[in-house]
Amino acid sequence: MVLCGELEITDLNRLYLEREQLGCANHGRQGLKVACPEEIAFHQGWIDSCALEKLARPLAKNGYGLYLLGLLGERMF
Repeated sequence: MVLCGELEITDLNRLYLEREQLGCANHGRQGLKVACPEEIAFHQGWIDSCALEKLARPLAKNGYGLYLLGLLGERMF
């Protein structure tokens, strides 16, 4: 099979499914964000808790901001 042009992820999934090479697994949700730049910077020590709070406060009305503020709570204990 020759493929030309762009493929969407659904095209790849369909191809693997047709070849019977597609599997799936159910992963429980752990409440972690993936590739959260503020969290990475905080845990790497590139920003301190004051800088993280300054970034998180304007976002405090949504889940992402609450998640960032929660990181501060973890660090305080």
